[in-house]
Amino acid sequence: MILHTYTYTKLIRIILILLVFTLLVIFLFVSDSVTSRTFSKTPDPCILCPYTNVTSKTESELLHFGISFTENDEYNNPIDVMVFFVHAHSNPNLRRKLNRCISSLFNHSTSVIYLHLLTDSPSLDSAVQVLKESASFSKVPVKVTLYDVNIIMKPLTDLINSLRPHFSYKQGAYYSDGLFYISIGLFRVISLKRLILVDADVKFLHDVKALHNYFNNFSRNAVIGIAREQQPVYRHVLNAYRRTHNNSKIGDPPPDGISGFNSGVLLLDLHKMRNSSLYLYIVDNSSVILGLIEKYQFKGHLGDQDFYSLLSFEYPELFHLLPCTWNRQLCQWWKHHGYSNVFDLYYACNGEIHLLHGNCNSAIRDS
Repeated sequence: MILHTYTYTKLIRIILILLVFTLLVIFLFVSDSVTSRTFSKTPDPCILCPYTNVTSKTESELLHFGISFTENDEYNNPIDVMVFFVHAHSNPNLRRKLNRCISSLFNHSTSVIYLHLLTDSPSLDSAVQVLKESASFSKVPVKVTLYDVNIIMKPLTDLINSLRPHFSYKQGAYYSDGLFYISIGLFRVISLKRLILVDADVKFLHDVKALHNYFNNFSRNAVIGIAREQQPVYRHVLNAYRRTHNNSKIGDPPPDGISGFNSGVLLLDLHKMRNSSLYLYIVDNSSVILGLIEKYQFKGHLGDQDFYSLLSFEYPELFHLLPCTWNRQLCQWWKHHGYSNVFDLYYACNGEIHLLHGNCNSAIRDS
């Protein structure tokens, strides 16, 4: 009787194992079939299909999922563009901004685009909806990867924590979020060579390929392309330093002044960042930053933008200056807060505008 029960139990276990194995085979078959599908401008695109063919090389690149906008599998030499889309559940306007950003990017692009979207779980549904709505603007092959921003930030925790106290107003303030420091160490967690990082509140008026071409103009030591801040932000931030250094150009307006940067548009040469002994030394030694903060009596409050601006005072060779036309900032807050007499010296931007940046919630016209 005991032997019979044992044999029966063993048989049940074998059947269960075979059943699980069969279900696993079916799942893998379906998954491969779904993965091979792509979507273009169809009424019901397969936007939630997993895309396993992503060149992730580190744990930090774990992602929500990836998608393709076209049946064309040729993605040779894409232009990599990254946008952050986080906390959308508490910021309804952010979804509208992202839609405008991505739609305008796709609408003007003549080259293959690889869009890297950093998001979080509460914002994921909104991100998917925006991608559905903007798909019709795609005229070229587009691939999208949606990353979990919390996983991206995890290996950068020490770096972020060392910078945050010096470049945010106070704990809990807007720019105290670790999100605003990711770009500084992104070369450590994303296995790409070159990356264009833009804020969600921008609108492309021209082909992103023209912006990407500025990588070719970088000097040997430059690792970051960035445009000037177009308000007297750092004139204000450096007020104490400027009082005791009357002949310094730091904080002065262009063309001769060192006016600081705006990080709404960044060209990150991630490969050169990984191999720049100077940049690595700065990032790996908080004492360097503390020394600069003390020297320039710097009290920042704008995250990575402050970090790059502070570095530029001492190490300008790390930066390639982008024209204002590729980051035309619309915010005029400082014009009405004590700097109306000098505001236009910072705000002036001549030439055809290629990208509008609606910083500080400035309106961007549809036309």
